[in-house]
Amino acid sequence: MSSTTTEQMTTPAATPPAKAGSGLAIAGLVLGVLAILGSFIPLLNIGAIILGVLAAVLGLIALLTHRPKGLSLAALLLGVIAIVISVVVLNAAAQAADNALNKPMIVEYIATSSAGEAKASWGTSGTSNESFTGNWTKSETGKGSDLAATLTVTGDLRTDGQTLTCEIKIDGKSVTTQTGEDFITCSASMISK
Repeated sequence: MSSTTTEQMTTPAATPPAKAGSGLAIAGLVLGVLAILGSFIPLLNIGAIILGVLAAVLGLIALLTHRPKGLSLAALLLGVIAIVISVVVLNAAAQAADNALNKPMIVEYIATSSAGEAKASWGTSGTSNESFTGNWTKSETGKGSDLAATLTVTGDLRTDGQTLTCEIKIDGKSVTTQTGEDFITCSASMISK
């Protein structure tokens, strides 16, 4: 006896084709999330601007090429928001740095001569000269980013045992002090503060 069995061949169900543009939308979404995360950190947000542009472009391409449009729109919006946040944060950081570097500072020059006459030469943008005996003080205002203050005290070579001192204070804080005979120099910059 022969038995005939019919083999039924089953074929797997056909996989639906991937939606055109959904890969672009997902890539744009990932880049958009990374761009948002980096947009709040100064300097790192320069890279976030690039990621934001890429996210927005990928989101726009995906938005124009397939449905549903949810992921595409999210990628586009995240990219644009990341760009805006990055630009705002960069601008705020640049403004803060500019304010700190260009803040006016009060520079105080102090010199003493223990005996006899001495000569002080001082300045941030030029040099002024003045003779004095005993204690001497001058103040001026300078900008922080280009502040380079110098005070030179020259003693009277005819006076024996003359001790000279110089000191520079920036915004009330002493940044340099020297003591000597005949000739001394104090120098300071914004970095000294």
